[in-house]
Amino acid sequence: MPLTTEMCPYCGEELKRMQLPGSTHFIRIQCECEGAVAARRAEMIERRSDVLRMAWEHTGVPKRYLDVKPDFASLDKLTDGHGLYIFGVRGVGKTHHACEILKAYVAKNTSSAGWCSARFISASKWLDGISECYGKWNASAEDAFQTAANTGLLVFDDFGKVSRVSEWSLSKLFRLVDERYCEMKPTVFTSKYSLSQLAERFDAIDPESSGDMISRIRETCERIEMSGDDLRLGQSA
Repeated sequence: MPLTTEMCPYCGEELKRMQLPGSTHFIRIQCECEGAVAARRAEMIERRSDVLRMAWEHTGVPKRYLDVKPDFASLDKLTDGHGLYIFGVRGVGKTHHACEILKAYVAKNTSSAGWCSARFISASKWLDGISECYGKWNASAEDAFQTAANTGLLVFDDFGKVSRVSEWSLSKLFRLVDERYCEMKPTVFTSKYSLSQLAERFDAIDPESSGDMISRIRETCERIEMSGDDLRLGQSA
């Protein structure tokens, strides 16, 4: 069956053919005209955009923060296992800033071959889930723990915002921080408490676990204090 002639839709030139080695089959060579190259580039960008969108949603980031802009400058601070501790009063954009960094990480480390390892986890929800397993630790609970412990970049949101922390649950928090510390995995914490205030809250429960945990965070995380008016009040006005 004779090969049909195919023209480039952008420049009108006939597309050349190349015979596959050791075969009777031919393939058409892509045109290198400006229009064809631009079309292939646009297709690659669109395909990468789809992959990035799926990878970004896979992190568990809340819907409210899906459209944040990536902050590559802040991402550069996350080297050699070092992270960030972002703290300040409510409504100043701590979670928003953490999500900007997370999105930059996803964009930098995701390829068409696979998604990167990154997670957004609410500290209070995570701790509630862990606490429900008190006395009956099982494979499901361990999986949830390992998801947080092993991810490449973890955003641990609202750290310290818990109504009740037991000595047992504090030991799980310490284990999480310690495992990521030992494996040099960066963590971005957000909290309304400074580390000193957080230490006061946890010292009353278990001063040893509290002190060891805060010490590791101090060593590995740059502290960023955010201040200002409650942005949520302005949005609802």
